[in-house]
Amino acid sequence: MKSFVKYVLLLTFSGYTYVCMELLFRGRSDITMMFCASICVIPMIYLNNKFTYEVDFLLQIALSAIYATLIEYCFGMIFNTDYHIWDYRNMPFNINGQICLLFSLSH
Repeated sequence: MKSFVKYVLLLTFSGYTYVCMELLFRGRSDITMMFCASICVIPMIYLNNKFTYEVDFLLQIALSAIYATLIEYCFGMIFNTDYHIWDYRNMPFNINGQICLLFSLSH
């Protein structure tokens, strides 16, 4: 039970932190982004608990960035079909206006 509460708190904290950062830097956010951010933290927690220092830190970052980009794309295709949350259609290397590979590389 203690472990379950720990993970719920980590997921909740990550979601709220992301929304707060978006509000600070962008001036707006959407409730779906809280859930997106929470889901994106799952592989980071897993990699940290499973491999600790055995796996190169840059590899962990790369895997997490790939996962976060895939999750953002899925959320975009489900919740952002009218581009009211974000819109990358005018950015180079975008995929369906939902993700921008340049931003994925900058994570």
